[in-house]
Amino acid sequence: MVTRNEPDTLAQVQDAAQRLAFLTERLQKVEEENVKAEELRYTQLEQLGELRDRLGKLNTIADHYGVSIENSKANHMETKALNAQLDGLNRQKRILQQAIDVHSKKHEALTSTKKIELEQLTHKKAEIQKKYGGRVTEMR
Repeated sequence: MVTRNEPDTLAQVQDAAQRLAFLTERLQKVEEENVKAEELRYTQLEQLGELRDRLGKLNTIADHYGVSIENSKANHMETKALNAQLDGLNRQKRILQQAIDVHSKKHEALTSTKKIELEQLTHKKAEIQKKYGGRVTEMR
């Protein structure tokens, strides 16, 4: 006996079967993702353990040299301030070096001018002594 509702029931069964197949496939994908997530979690836990071991070794070395790793933020700020001071001192050094160079050039020019004047005076003295034939004694 076939009734009118039989095609509707058959369609409902097929629809339910398709939904079940889709959900089963989706469940399988979620389970695979869950397995991958567990593997990644395990890998991350291993890496975390290695990092903790390395940090412990690093702390041991730092303690040996008297360095505190825990104050890295404070050390960074202190380093930043010291670098700013160093930059300022380097600027001052550069300015002073330029001033020294300018002063040295002026001193060299003055020295060469004075040398020329001394040579001229020495030459005049020699001429005067030659002119008067040794009769003039040096004045002191």
